Amino acid sequence: MERNPAATSETTFDLVVIGAGIYGTAAALEASRRGLKVLVVDRGDFGGGTTWNSFRILHGGLRYLQTLDLVRFRESVRARSWYVDEFPTLIEPLECLMPLYGQGRRRAALLRPALAANQLLRQLWSSKAETGRIPESSLVSSETVKRRFPGVRSPGLKGGAIWFDGYLPQPQRLLIEMLRRASAWGAAALNYVEATGWAMDDGQIAGVEVRDLLTGKGMTMRAGAVLNCGGPWAADIAETLVPATDVAFTPTLAFNLLLARRIDSDVTVAVEPAGGGRTYFLHPRGQTTLAGTYHVPAVRPGSLPTDQQIAAFLADLSAAVPGFEPRSEHVLRVMPGTLPAGGPGSDTPANRDLWVDHGNEGGPRGVFTLIGTKYTTAPWAAQRAIDRIADRCVQRVSGHPARGVEPDVRHVPGWEEFAQLNRDDPAGAAELVCTLIEDENVTSLDDLLLRRTDWGLVPSEYAAAADIVRRLCPELRGRSDGG
Repeated sequence: MERNPAATSETTFDLVVIGAGIYGTAAALEASRRGLKVLVVDRGDFGGGTTWNSFRILHGGLRYLQTLDLVRFRESVRARSWYVDEFPTLIEPLECLMPLYGQGRRRAALLRPALAANQLLRQLWSSKAETGRIPESSLVSSETVKRRFPGVRSPGLKGGAIWFDGYLPQPQRLLIEMLRRASAWGAAALNYVEATGWAMDDGQIAGVEVRDLLTGKGMTMRAGAVLNCGGPWAADIAETLVPATDVAFTPTLAFNLLLARRIDSDVTVAVEPAGGGRTYFLHPRGQTTLAGTYHVPAVRPGSLPTDQQIAAFLADLSAAVPGFEPRSEHVLRVMPGTLPAGGPGSDTPANRDLWVDHGNEGGPRGVFTLIGTKYTTAPWAAQRAIDRIADRCVQRVSGHPARGVEPDVRHVPGWEEFAQLNRDDPAGAAELVCTLIEDENVTSLDDLLLRRTDWGLVPSEYAAAADIVRRLCPELRGRSDGG
């Protein structure tokens, strides 16, 4: 990966992808593996928006079996298999426990057939690596629930359901490794480069006008097709570049909280308030807890939760887990993201990705928009998108180019391991930091500590890590944060 927009502008690409979240990155990897010359640009840092704020779970689709949505279940299972097959060292099995109270969908009579169907259908649609890595599910007694989750709300407890999903300890590494693999196939990836307009040739897309936000320089990236994966801003991008756009995007705000308070459990728990309501996941992480996800209608893309909405989330968690009682002073980090809503004013995300071929809607030929709904299913959405683009306007899609030797996954330690490395081997720590800066388009401390590593997720750890990095690699000193 090399950030050189001026040199990149001298190349003609088959496809430019706007947006380097999980959907744009998956599309860039899929297209480059098929032999297309790909450029992916993002006006922020790679994966710095909704993707960064995800809950870090790769869902296997168990929830969809309860509503008999087999299409979404199959997509989820196959997509999770893709991640496990491609990046096994970055995925861990995540044990989840849901207390059952004999009400609504939290009844053993409903969960038992869903769990059985989950086991059967996974044998049909999962990969061998996935089924070997992600254990099966089961129902357990109320005594087992209390032992595993001492903080559980006991009145009315009938038992529990245990299942396993995939977990991303360092989700930022997954996205960067996908970009590194795309780069091995010849793709170019540029952060802090904003798409500002089209270059047209007789109604057909000929390229994208961009501006390097670090230098202010404008240039044209020539290409035969453009895929808009701008996430929450995809509709705005389409409207700016294609007047009277037909991208109907209604936003809903989803946010997670990192809390300076550990849930009393040895497993990730799925809970709801005593009076009923939305299910929340609480994941113990060291001395902290990652809690999510709270949904509210959004006024516009990029909306942030209000103090009142955060307080409502904390109140729900207190009602769901007696004794946990997180308060505003426990909030270490608010992690918001904007998703497409199921309808105007809805706090429920849409259940299908949005796809637009602008050439079929009176816009320029060769321009497409993809707005995704689930982190997990991004690889499958990317495959469908590249299939459609190939059928529409790109011919050279079969066979892999000879240059595609993909790099091994780079081992990047977590914060505690890195801090120990710095104490034991300062030269080794400096080599690691400088490699990340030079090879992964790092332009600021935020890029490094939040979006190449997890060293800065906890604010106190960010400060300590920043001191180490400034000492090890003085060339990063003084660069303004990109986040």
